[in-house]
Amino acid sequence: MRNSTNLLIINLAVADLLFIIICVPFTALNYATHWWPLGRIFCKVYQYSINVTAYASVYTLVLMSLDRYMAVVHPISSMTIRTEHNTSIVIVLSWILIVSVNIPVVFEYEVFLYEHNGEERTACVPPRFTHEELHYGRIFYGCFFVFAYVLPLTLVCILYGFMLKRLLYGVVPGCQQSAESMRSKRRVTRMVIIVVLIFALSWLPLQIVLMVQYFGSVPNSEFTFYAIKMASNCLMYANSCVNPFLYAFLSENFRKSFVRLLCCGNMADYQNHQ
Repeated sequence: MRNSTNLLIINLAVADLLFIIICVPFTALNYATHWWPLGRIFCKVYQYSINVTAYASVYTLVLMSLDRYMAVVHPISSMTIRTEHNTSIVIVLSWILIVSVNIPVVFEYEVFLYEHNGEERTACVPPRFTHEELHYGRIFYGCFFVFAYVLPLTLVCILYGFMLKRLLYGVVPGCQQSAESMRSKRRVTRMVIIVVLIFALSWLPLQIVLMVQYFGSVPNSEFTFYAIKMASNCLMYANSCVNPFLYAFLSENFRKSFVRLLCCGNMADYQNHQ
């Protein structure tokens, strides 16, 4: 189980799990009630955690794509780079970077008191993102759209473009690879491509909703708009839920190794399972 690809898969699983645990119940609370009951500190922690885990999940996909690119296009020279130790360092550094660059989120979010149809309400939002200072919201969500969606997808597409070109049209000079080795690389590559495609399609509706909300105009039917936004949130959460199933069904090596792990390394138990 301990290779660069599986370490990145585990890191993605951790990010997805944290994202679901932190995000889903409290976002549901936001939609279901007209007040924020958990106080100012938890409001900041909640919003900060959402951003950190979202970026961690997205950029782990980029690292997985880079790992696949190096394994397929530069199989010999990358052997000394794609080690368990180096991958662990990259994962830790990526978390440190993501945790650091999202610190401004802590200072933006507050428990905001407002009035709606004569009723006082509270929400865990950045007060500066209201209509009076809409440009702050445009900066924030514009950056989120670019750095959490457009940039990572662009990097992934570039890496996969070179990788698929190598798989389809080229043979690495000086490297004799067995048919089984090539099949294994194609299986892992297929898995990562499907994971990335599902990510792109799952996050696209919410990104469009946020762009419309802050750069366009909300439709006259506010109920319809927020129903679409709620459905887009659910689709985004579904992305984090389906990834483990994709690993199990699309990666035979990961599936077999995980069964061995559950059997505590006992090969007899593993064979009985088979």
